[in-house]
Parts: sequence; C-alpha cells; structure tokens
Amino acid sequence: MRFERVFREDMMWFAALMVLLMTGVDIAIGVAAPRPQGELPVVFAVLLVAGFLIGIVAFVIRVSRSRHLPQDTDPALA
Repeated sequence: MRFERVFREDMMWFAALMVLLMTGVDIAIGVAAPRPQGELPVVFAVLLVAGFLIGIVAFVIRVSRSRHLPQDTDPALA
C-alpha cells in the first residue's frame, strides 16, 4: 500500500512539472507571436529549458532515493 501511495505522489509531481512546462511553452508562444519574425528571445528559451531540466533532475534524484523500498516500520510487511 505504501508503494502505491509513494508512486502516486511521485507521478503527481511529474504531472505538475509537465503542466509547468506546457505553461512555459504557451507563454513563449505568446511572447513570440507578435514579434515581426516570430522569434523567441534566446534568454527566454534558455530559461525555459534550464528550468525544465533542473526540475527533471530534481525529480529523478527524489525518485531514485530509497523511498520505494520496503520500510521496517511498514505494518503491511509484518
């Protein structure tokens, strides 16, 4: 039961990260659309990609810890 709860929590964090990425992309489209050539400022693109990569790395570090392993205090395993 604990594994399912932890896994569900991790997937919610991943979904939140994806929603933030899509929001950033939508904002980028809104910034680029009115420009004459439709270009996106490089700083904006770099910040969007860097923020996403930092979020993914943080997520992978969080998931790769031993959170998913059975715990000694888990009553379901007794």
